[in-house]
Amino acid sequence: MKDITGPYRLGLKNERIFLMEIHEIIHSSIVEAMTRFNRSNNEDLNHYGFDKETEEFVRTCVEKGILKSMIAKVLEREMDKAFFDLLSLLDGIREPHEEIGEWNGLILIERPEGMYEDVHCLGEGFHEAYDLWKEYKDL
Repeated sequence: MKDITGPYRLGLKNERIFLMEIHEIIHSSIVEAMTRFNRSNNEDLNHYGFDKETEEFVRTCVEKGILKSMIAKVLEREMDKAFFDLLSLLDGIREPHEEIGEWNGLILIERPEGMYEDVHCLGEGFHEAYDLWKEYKDL
């Protein structure tokens, strides 16, 4: 594997911070999901699109202590896998579905000082891409 050289290559410090933050996002998301499951307010579970029967089942399981750790483990493993797949896609190791398009991968570099304006950020197109993906999948 060829290493990128130059002043803007991604340094080990920022790489570790980035990857550790991904794990923090996973953990925080699970804590938030479990907090929602533990609340008695129906609006919180409506956030996930559960029907009434599923809401009652989930609430009963949580109240009895059944499945709580299992739900957290499933969420953690699935989110971990999703982020790993995402990073593999960014690295160009994993290919996107053929129908979506060809892909060479991306390279993360250090952001040069002062380069904060007029730079496209992936987060900006995230929700728009979801709409495109739904259209592509005929959902």
